[in-house]
Amino acid sequence: MSLTIEPPRMGEPWLLTPGPLSTSYAVKAAMLRDWGSWDADFRAMTAALRARLVAMLGDGGDAYTCVPLQGSGTYCVEAMLGTLIPSDGKALVLANGAYGQRAARILRQMGRVVTVIDKGAAARGRGGGGTGSRSGHHPCGGNPL
Repeated sequence: MSLTIEPPRMGEPWLLTPGPLSTSYAVKAAMLRDWGSWDADFRAMTAALRARLVAMLGDGGDAYTCVPLQGSGTYCVEAMLGTLIPSDGKALVLANGAYGQRAARILRQMGRVVTVIDKGAAARGRGGGGTGSRSGHHPCGGNPL
């Protein structure tokens, strides 16, 4: 089985870093329609999506709900951390780059107790003692393209 990936049609670059990812032309075309959050068809589509996601939980899933969040990855991570880590809770963050460090900063800003285990560039044998452009590596902890 071979996988054919269509190159970007509009001249945009391939995005190979962690999010956002390249979006196919078909998805971009589907997004040309404006959706109103209170339109009946939008609400029906959202309700169906929520039901399908909760159904993936299997038995006992009816005790849960799904709340889609619209925003950047950081927005969603902040919402998740603020929801799942109680105000008197403690968190352990395994950081290997900018995203883990950002999660720790968010937790501290929320007043949560956080311990960070930093497994950044130095721990991977790349030297530099940290992550980011100053150590010659991609700020997200990966290799530069």
